Amino acid sequence: MNQSVADSALLTRSLPLGLLRAFIQSDAADEGFTPDLMAELKVLARVPGLLVACNYGGTLCDAEGISTETLPLGSAAIALRALAALPNTHAAVISGRSLRDLAAVSRLPAEVHLIGSHGAESDMAFAHVQSLATEAALQKANTALSEAVGFQKGIWIERKPVAVAVHTRPATPEVMEVVTERAREIARSHGLFFIVDGSVLDLSVVEPAKAEALETLRSRLGASAAMYAGDAYSDELAISTLRGPDMGLRVGPGETGAAHRLRDPESFARVLAMLFELRRAWLFGEDAVGLERHSMIGNGSATALVTPDAKICWMSHPLPDSGSLFAHILGGDAAGHFSVEPVKASQVLGQRYVDSTMIVETRWADVTVTDYL
Repeated sequence: MNQSVADSALLTRSLPLGLLRAFIQSDAADEGFTPDLMAELKVLARVPGLLVACNYGGTLCDAEGISTETLPLGSAAIALRALAALPNTHAAVISGRSLRDLAAVSRLPAEVHLIGSHGAESDMAFAHVQSLATEAALQKANTALSEAVGFQKGIWIERKPVAVAVHTRPATPEVMEVVTERAREIARSHGLFFIVDGSVLDLSVVEPAKAEALETLRSRLGASAAMYAGDAYSDELAISTLRGPDMGLRVGPGETGAAHRLRDPESFARVLAMLFELRRAWLFGEDAVGLERHSMIGNGSATALVTPDAKICWMSHPLPDSGSLFAHILGGDAAGHFSVEPVKASQVLGQRYVDSTMIVETRWADVTVTDYL
């Protein structure tokens, strides 16, 4: 664990983290960054093992396509790399792109797991082991698409390992509607799955498998919770598998099962940056109250620790070696505490033991709290 922390510190020092902090503190309005989202991020940041995964085009970058326009937003790439460098924290991109294209365009390092072809392609060898029947089916679909829609302005057709993709982003809405319907018909007639991924239409020999890819990563990496963000139908399949402390984010418009919606990739980049800061602070104890600043109370059997602001953050009961009822000192608010405090937050003026007792008084301007067992 110590080596892991040292390696993580070395990696994070190599990243321009000052840019992340400036980005978080920017005044850009973002209606998706709600108090509920912030509260859930604080809980997510404190899980033992965390997996952060997302789609690529439309989520980590602004546009879909094949050009350098699709480089990830600088702040998003820094935040994802920084998260992957933290101990017990993993990052992944699960995209509809071929794995080779995803690796080339994203330029993300090996610390970030890359999975292509809507979750089906996790290694480069995948593209070279397809059967002759698959190749024949895709070749026929490619020919049919070229003849039916290839002449349309703003349309570009791409062969992938297990799909043929029709890129429609530069096309007009009228052309997109015609091309989408023709591509759907060709997929049906050739027995292929039709996947709409933003402005990209995929005719694939395999079903979207982002849900399976997310579950496989979660199991292999031993993640106790996951965040998944996406902007397309295939991402909804992954979002539908989330449970417990997991978090789902929908980036942009469209129906979703995610609990939260973000306006655009820049908003998602801000969420990643905030999650990094929260998790780093927790993992390295930056927000922790020093043990020497706690007060101990007891009654000869049970014992408890009281923070400087009068939270019971640890309480073994009924015996000194019993399990604790509260574990805030280890896991923050999600781990539980007991406290009495002013309705209106204010500065603690002082804390003291009552003379010759194990009774602790904590004083604010308008209230005094007395803790004892």
